[in-house]
Amino acid sequence: TSTARPIFRALRGNHGLPVVKPPSGSCASHGIGVRAPSRDKVSGQLLAYTQRGVGTQLGASMTALLSDAAVGFVEWSGGRDQLPATTPRVEPGRRNANRLATGVTYTTAARLSLTAEVEYNGFAADRGAFARLGSVGPLGVETYLVDAQRRQDNASRKAYLLYATQQGGLGKNIDVTGLIRVNGDDHSRLAWIEIRHHWPKLDLALQWQHAGGRAISEYGVLPERQI
Repeated sequence: TSTARPIFRALRGNHGLPVVKPPSGSCASHGIGVRAPSRDKVSGQLLAYTQRGVGTQLGASMTALLSDAAVGFVEWSGGRDQLPATTPRVEPGRRNANRLATGVTYTTAARLSLTAEVEYNGFAADRGAFARLGSVGPLGVETYLVDAQRRQDNASRKAYLLYATQQGGLGKNIDVTGLIRVNGDDHSRLAWIEIRHHWPKLDLALQWQHAGGRAISEYGVLPERQI
């Protein structure tokens, strides 16, 4: 992740992690990627990854220059992967599912960059599974979220994200970055803002983070709702 997004993996590729992600662990694994040549402002990539004892995933990504200021992107992966740990375990340890992310980045002449993204993770707990986790109290949800974070995977089945950065937003050497992420199932949300001052040999950053939602939700369960 870039220094502008230190709190969690929010976006993919140039917007975060690759689609086909090597799961953590010591099992033997193999991966291969093929990048297609750019044609008419469109570029793409095909990926394949396999891990012994887990299965194989295939993936594809594409970016397209929509205008002089807008870039669209879509990323997909599908196959067999591990599920995050739950307490109690509400689903099998492995299954076949899909991941998808798509969105648009728009950059203005004033160096303001806005990214809107929609995410789907078929390996994450859906609304019913999340409710069963919450039936045993916050510990069930916390165990699930910690394991998803350890695996660098999205914990929400559906999510919506808006990310903005303004270079020189408050002055020549001051950048402003902000992010809002909403869980599409429980509607909990995370907001984060950073103001960063650059000097030749030193950066100084001020960050604010706020999480909101019901007590048993992805962001509402966080012990520190505001930092």
